[in-house]
Amino acid sequence: MLEIHDIHAEFPECAVLIRQLNVHNRHFAHLYDEFHRLNRRLRQLEQQADASAELTELRKRCGRVKDELRLMLSGEPA
Repeated sequence: MLEIHDIHAEFPECAVLIRQLNVHNRHFAHLYDEFHRLNRRLRQLEQQADASAELTELRKRCGRVKDELRLMLSGEPA
């Protein structure tokens, strides 16, 4: 089973920054919400034997969103 974490578990050293960006940066807040929405869907699909194609696509999308969040948290330009 795929281990799925929330953003705070993925980046515990950025907890304060995550809260600040989530309140003050609309794009970050959108990505934050999308990441959590994708993770919930991934958990649901893991319970279904016939969902492998959708699981693969969702994992890719989730990875892209997490990468963008990581860039924003590190202060690197996108």
